Amino acid sequence: MQLLKWLRQEGVLPRDLVYQLEDAEESLADFSRLQRVLKEHPTLEDVVLERLARRYQLPLLPREVDQLWSISRSEQEALFHESLLLLVGNEGIPWLALTALADWRRLPRLQFQYPGLRLGLVNRVRLAQLYREGRGDAPTMEEVEVSQQWQELFNVALRYGASDIHLEPGQQPDQLLGRLRIDGELQTLPELSSLLSSQLLPHLKLQAGLDIAVRRRPQDGYLQQRTPDGQLYDLRLSSLPTEQGEKLVLRLLESGDLRLNLAQLGFYEDDRAVLKTVMRRQYGMLLVVGPTGSGKTTTLYALLNQLDAQRKNVITIEDPVEYHLPRLTQVSVQPAQGLGFAEALRATLRQDPDVILVGEIRDEETAQIAFKAALTGHLVLATLHTNNTLSCLQRLENLGVERALIADTLLLVLSQRLVRSAVGGRLPVYELLRLDETLQDRLRRQLATDELLAPYPGLYFRSIAQTAERMLHDHLVRKEELEPILPIDSESQQ
Repeated sequence: MQLLKWLRQEGVLPRDLVYQLEDAEESLADFSRLQRVLKEHPTLEDVVLERLARRYQLPLLPREVDQLWSISRSEQEALFHESLLLLVGNEGIPWLALTALADWRRLPRLQFQYPGLRLGLVNRVRLAQLYREGRGDAPTMEEVEVSQQWQELFNVALRYGASDIHLEPGQQPDQLLGRLRIDGELQTLPELSSLLSSQLLPHLKLQAGLDIAVRRRPQDGYLQQRTPDGQLYDLRLSSLPTEQGEKLVLRLLESGDLRLNLAQLGFYEDDRAVLKTVMRRQYGMLLVVGPTGSGKTTTLYALLNQLDAQRKNVITIEDPVEYHLPRLTQVSVQPAQGLGFAEALRATLRQDPDVILVGEIRDEETAQIAFKAALTGHLVLATLHTNNTLSCLQRLENLGVERALIADTLLLVLSQRLVRSAVGGRLPVYELLRLDETLQDRLRRQLATDELLAPYPGLYFRSIAQTAERMLHDHLVRKEELEPILPIDSESQQ
């Protein structure tokens, strides 16, 4: 249908004007005569735009979009004129704001030049306002394209269930290589190469609040990214200078109300019962130990979910905060500003806490404060980098914690590793030691570590070998996944 005839049928244009123009061949691609009409009768513009929006199912801007920014002034003036305006919308999506006076014949070229371009209608007064608001530090189209590349890369990582994204320099200048950690292993995927640009690194550093000019020292930051369906993820970013250039690693952390529980993580029912019993204690220390990337923090969050945060003051001290949980007070340490674990923990004790989570005990001062807090009426959960439960005791002594203090406060030690599940994902292979009165007495008597676990009635010690054999029996993991952790003899498969 001819555009002018349709507008006449809709009652938008005065009949005499339609008669003057109906001999012209009009379509969406040729607005010349319609433009003349609107210049002569500006009051008709909003009515025409509403009808056009309905006819061609186009949104009216900016009502349909939360935020819009113009591209840079120089680029704007080079490409367009007063009848149309290229903008950047939410999530870096480019929008073309069109008035009824725009030259729509340019659309095919623009849509080819800017994939994903969305169209919207706007009157000339509002267009001029958007242009004035968007001048200044607005993103360029190059930045828009990089933002789109990052969104696509993020979507690929989600599709494969990646926990980390690695972006590292290649052998050639401006070459960027990407890998994803999937089920604990780094993989290079064919579709990554088309998504990577050397401009991704400064873009991500900027989003994470880092100094993009600093390339010769490590930096840590934090950013957020939404999935196509609107789900929010937190991302922890770490930059590292290398001989070839800067490398970035991003850890993907699902945001929102995290409802992890011990059963979901893969802990057996009898061990879960022990953990839940310890979490009901009013004071004491619970330690989760293991190497980096063994799921310690995730387990701690699952333990916190056992608590009634409405009735307890729960404070976490982390570097950085990985999951944002409701009803919890979460503190991110800032060593550069003088807020380390020890300083944050000392301040936390003045906040009337019931439960304290210490992201990591790294030094003697933090260890001393944490154990004294556990002794004086607080339940303290913390992580420690050691290989197993017994080496944890030695590590605490090396940090200056006396055995008597360990015996009076330590309730449980959980050591874990992550292995690939037989059905996908990862499961913890763990060692669990509960400290009862007998074991606490052995600690006070300064018994050697190999004597501490001499069997006695009531000893609750689930070794990592026992857990591994149990998981093999239940067909939860394959033998080859466990071999790097400990040797499993052939009888374990039976």
